Amino acid sequence: MKRTIATVAVIAAATVTIAGCNDKKDQLAPVNEPTIAAPDVRGYVLPDAERILRQHSYGYSETAPDALFGIIIKSHFIVCDEDVINARMVRLTVSKDGCQE
Repeated sequence: MKRTIATVAVIAAATVTIAGCNDKKDQLAPVNEPTIAAPDVRGYVLPDAERILRQHSYGYSETAPDALFGIIIKSHFIVCDEDVINARMVRLTVSKDGCQE
């Protein structure tokens, strides 16, 4: 009987301790990133868009969904869409056949 009461007391103390650790003020607040204003390079040919992004210290990655073998001759591609990945990186979606709106 004494062992049961001691076990219940230990479980109750542990529950109170764990519940106290779950307090809202201890949780980290979400980080609100500022609005990122990357240079708008939509409509530019790919080499010009790359140059503008480099001048503004932005990194970039390119994707061409309609290019079977990838981007081989960059000057043949036009930037159709630009997605900001983080504060210094953008993803360019390019097309050889023109952009569809």
